[in-house]
Parts: sequence; C-alpha cells; structure tokens
Amino acid sequence: MPNILSEIRSSLNILSDTQRRVADHILANSENVLTHTLSDIAQACGTSEPTVLRFLNKMGFSSFQLFRIRLARDGASTPSATVYEDIQGQDSPLSIKSKVIQSSLQAIRELDATLDPDDVAHAADLIRLSGRILLFGVGGSAPVAADAWHKLLRLGLHAVWQESFQMMLVTCTHAAPDDLLLAVSHSGESQEVIACAEAMKLQGGRILTMTSFSNSSLTRLSDLSLVTPAGERHFHTDAMLSRIMQSVTLDMVYIQLVLSMGEHAVQAIDRSRQAVARFKT
Repeated sequence: MPNILSEIRSSLNILSDTQRRVADHILANSENVLTHTLSDIAQACGTSEPTVLRFLNKMGFSSFQLFRIRLARDGASTPSATVYEDIQGQDSPLSIKSKVIQSSLQAIRELDATLDPDDVAHAADLIRLSGRILLFGVGGSAPVAADAWHKLLRLGLHAVWQESFQMMLVTCTHAAPDDLLLAVSHSGESQEVIACAEAMKLQGGRILTMTSFSNSSLTRLSDLSLVTPAGERHFHTDAMLSRIMQSVTLDMVYIQLVLSMGEHAVQAIDRSRQAVARFKT
C-alpha cells in the first residue's frame, strides 16, 4: 500500500484551492498533524472543518480518526514504533522493560504537574450530585469507562455503562437534566463519543470528559474536562500512556468522591464486598 503522503502528493492536481491548502499543510507538518484536532488544521489552513473533512473524503477516509491512524502507521520507522515510539526493533527484553517503565513514570510526573486538583474535586461533586451517571468510551478508552462504572456501582450510585454505541446513544437521547455523561476519549475526536455528548447536551444533561487534548471537539462540548497529558509525542492507535494516566486520574476522582460521601460511601463499599464475599474461595 502506498504511503499516505505520497498519495496526497499524487492527488494535488484534482483538489480544489482550499483542499490544496489542507494538503500542503499536512505535507509540510505531517508529524504535528498527528496530535492536532480537526479544528487546529482548519484554523492553520484558514478554512473550515467541513472543508478539511471533504479533503479527507476525497482521499478515501470517512473520518479524521481513520486518517490519523493511517498517517501514524505510515510514519512509523519500525513495526514496534507503531505502538510504542521509543522501542526499536533490536531492543532487548530488558531494554523494553526499562523504556516502558521510564515512559510511564515520566507521564505520571507530567500528570502531577498539569492536572488541577480543583478539577478533580469538581468532577467528584458532579458525579455525587447527579441522578444517573452514564459512562462511555470506545476502543482503548472503553476499559477506563468500564472501570469507572464498576467503581461507582460499588458506591451504590446509579451508574450506567453501555459497551454498544447505539445503546449509549439511545440512553443519552432519553437523559434527564440531572444526569451526567462521563465520556472518555484519548483524542477527543471519537465520533461515537461526540455523538453521545451532543445528544446529552440536547437533553440538558451535564458532560464530564477525560481526554488528552484541551482543544478537542469533545472538550468544547464538556461542562468539565479532565485533561491528561498526551504522553505519546506522536499519535498511536493504542494510546498506551494516555490510558494509564486516565486510570490514575479516575482513581483520584474516586477517592475524592469516597471522602465527600463520608460514612455512606464506607457502608456502600462494605455492602458491595459482603454481597460477593460468599462466592469467593
């Protein structure tokens, strides 16, 4: 399969003037584009988001997310770099272990330096004061949303997790104003997550998000966004470090929530433990 940048160069003659500006920008800034949002590219090109999408459609991509995945894959120097940028093909198991641990530690230090503790407290309050908490994420973000669902259930809260996009979209379409959507997306551009957030907003519900990009489409829809450092210097489909940081951030919110609920939280956790204890050996 030809490199996507080569495909763009060979298609310049069939593009409109505005689409040509988008193509030129991507060719000149292919590495930076991996961590930019659709809005970033449109602004840099002096055009609109629909124009950028029309360019991507002409290149055969149905979404910006699919384009970034292809761009990241084509730009990787080795197969290992497509999932973890610091790993080289000749690295030993010891070197791989050291690099993964060091990258994770550096990501946690960045999180410590950038995450506002007041936002963590605010997120806990949003959850505590909500009627229902709807939880959703797709791909690598889905396990983070599922973990949040499990934690909130143990506190006796009315938490709803849907693995199916269509089911979550229907759930958000029938949300009440005091419901909260906790949406998780590394890029903040996952179309399924954005669709659920838009449906939630139409119902007057509140939206709490966890993402790695403060200027993403999802962040702009949010009442509160917990922004974790991107971790990876380039966009990767697995977004390994971002998932670690989102899980750590979720733990912070959970502990803050337990403290704010006081004795009620302690009793709820105890009842949850007792409910399953007799089935353990």
